[in-house]
Amino acid sequence: MFCKNLKELKQMRKVFEIIKVIFFVLFLGYDERKFNL
Repeated sequence: MFCKNLKELKQMRKVFEIIKVIFFVLFLGYDERKFNL
């Protein structure tokens, strides 16, 4: 059971990292658009 929880924790961390990267890219893209305007 503990091993299963550890696996889930790892997956959650992976998902969080992906969300962080996507948010960062979107923010940078928005910033660039603002600069272009």
